[in-house]
Amino acid sequence: MTDASAPASRIVPFMQATTYQRLREAIRADIVAGTFAPSEHLKMAALVQRYGTSPAPIREALGQLEGEGWIEILPNRGARVRSIERAFIRELFEIRLALEPPLAGYSAAVATARDIDALWAIHKDYAAAIRQGNSAAISATNGAFHTSILSIRPNRSALVLLDQHNAFVGATRRRFGFPDHRLAAMVPEHEAIIEACARNDATVVRRLMRAHIQRSIDELIPRLPGSDPDHSER
Repeated sequence: MTDASAPASRIVPFMQATTYQRLREAIRADIVAGTFAPSEHLKMAALVQRYGTSPAPIREALGQLEGEGWIEILPNRGARVRSIERAFIRELFEIRLALEPPLAGYSAAVATARDIDALWAIHKDYAAAIRQGNSAAISATNGAFHTSILSIRPNRSALVLLDQHNAFVGATRRRFGFPDHRLAAMVPEHEAIIEACARNDATVVRRLMRAHIQRSIDELIPRLPGSDPDHSER
């Protein structure tokens, strides 16, 4: 319950922070969903109308999203959604390569039969989405698969970072898609990872997860716009 005797200066910032957070989440979700396209300019009047608020909290939310890398704020030109560039997406994948395989290994070492059943259930939905050609469901179930593995033995700080980066990659995937050959290969790759988790074989899970992510890099990165430094050494 709010203390009515508290100075206004102690109450208003908390209320504003809540508004900023709500707007930040809403704008980020719209970027991920493709409502705002890469490189699209975000016009303040349109944002005010869409989110039903005043310019001040929107400016604060945009500033936070700039810090997260979702948008760019250009001098005298306003904000625009960050463009999808090859080097940037590769950087996100490289961070994922550094974090996800060891974290998946930690999870595999302590996975229970219940955890494995949950992974198979997600994988069943994933395989069904591929058969149906449902791009949105493919993206959602693929993300759920990876998150579920890491959540068995969660490192919460790493999960927050990976969730943010995977949202970028997911938005990229929705635009550029998965080639059929990659979709077909991902089904047995997921199955092999689940089977290794069921054996609590952390070493194999780390190896399989790293190879799984690297194949996605090799397939997606060359199809993205922009230049890319030489990454022949891995």
